[in-house]
Amino acid sequence: MEGCSFIVRLSGDDLEPQFKHFERRENALAFAKAQVPDNADRAEIRLVKFLEVRTAVDAAKRGDSELIEVVDIKPTEADLDRARERKWEEIESRGPQAVQEYLLEELMRLESKMPTGPKGQKRPADVISNAVHVMKVLTGEADDGTTDDGKDPAAKALGAKGGAARAKSMTPERRSEIAKKAAGKRWTKAD
Repeated sequence: MEGCSFIVRLSGDDLEPQFKHFERRENALAFAKAQVPDNADRAEIRLVKFLEVRTAVDAAKRGDSELIEVVDIKPTEADLDRARERKWEEIESRGPQAVQEYLLEELMRLESKMPTGPKGQKRPADVISNAVHVMKVLTGEADDGTTDDGKDPAAKALGAKGGAARAKSMTPERRSEIAKKAAGKRWTKAD
């Protein structure tokens, strides 16, 4: 195509969009296929009506281009297994401390994905187990994990604010005096 060039736009989860200029479509396609999946999740090949590199890239950034092809990552289970194996080997090569840190990070990541109730109670992860749990709570066979202390939550919140404000307004000597008096009461109760 006379007077046109091609821009490859690379993007991914951990990648700011990057643009690269090519005069020939086959070179742009080869570059895109080489970048996905190793360096980017997606590569768009765009046709722009400019030959000069800076003008062509600016046009693609503004959207003044025609999308002609997409190279998208679609990893197979084998690709994912190979990536996990490479990562594990790299971590093992750094020593036992790195392995321990990695395993701890993975455990924390998995725990953060577990479903929880409104007050942080653990919930079953799969839909069927969750449905059975809800049925048992509704029929009284299981406890839903919530406790009601009979106090108004708004009053509890205000009480916490009031206590903090009172402590802030007192001198350190007065706070110390109150703490000593409370400790004395606790010790006399134990006898």
